[in-house]
Amino acid sequence: MTIGIDIGSTNIKIYDGANLEKYPTYELKEILGRYDINTTYATGYFRKKFKNNITEITTAIYGIDKDIDLIIDIGGQDTKIINTRTLEFTMNDKCGAGTGLFLQTVASYLNFPIEQLGSCYIDEPLQLNNTCAVFSISEVINNLVNGHNLDEIMASINYAVAKKINNINNYDYETVALIGGVANNKSFVKYFEEISEKKVYVPKYPQFINAIGATKYGMEAERRTTD
Repeated sequence: MTIGIDIGSTNIKIYDGANLEKYPTYELKEILGRYDINTTYATGYFRKKFKNNITEITTAIYGIDKDIDLIIDIGGQDTKIINTRTLEFTMNDKCGAGTGLFLQTVASYLNFPIEQLGSCYIDEPLQLNNTCAVFSISEVINNLVNGHNLDEIMASINYAVAKKINNINNYDYETVALIGGVANNKSFVKYFEEISEKKVYVPKYPQFINAIGATKYGMEAERRTTD
C-alpha cells in the first residue's frame, strides 16, 4: 500500500489512497515505525527522515485536481505561493503574519473559538496596521477599548491575513487554489477573493492536499518502476 505523509508544524496528515488521518506532529517517532519505508512518501517538515521524500511544491501540484496557475499553501508557521507554470515559489517564513499562527495567536489571546473564525465577516473590516502575531495584540486591545466587538475584530484579522498573503505574491495568474488548514476558513477565502479580484478554488480536503499529492506521486513512481 502506498502511503503519503505530510508533516506540518502542528499536525501530521496521512493518506493511504482511501482514508485520511491526522495526528499531532510530536507523534512522528511513532509514525516512523508504523509504515513500510519503501512505499511511504513524505513531504513537509522532517520529510528527510523518510527514504522517499518530496518537496511541498511537487505534492501540492500532484494533490490539486485542477489546472491551476497558482497554489497558495497556508500553513501553521509559513505560507508558500507556488507558480505551477514556472515551478517558482515565494515563501513567507520569517514572521507569523500571513499564516495560521497569526489567526491562532489572536484567537487564543481573546479566548475566541478558532473554529468560529469562518463565520467572522463584515463588509468594512477594521484596518489593522500591525500584522505581527505578537505586536498586533496591543492594537486589538485598543480596538476593544474603543467599542469594537470580538466578531468585528476577528473578521478584521481574517481580512488582514488575506491582504498580507495577497501582497507577498509577485506572480501573474488567473486561477488560484488555496490549501492548508486556513483554507477551511470561509470568511478568509471570501476576503481573499475580494482583495485579489480572482475566483478562488478550495479543494474538498485542503489540509490534506500535500498528503494526497504525496500518495499520487508515490503511486506514479511505483508504476514507473514496475513498467
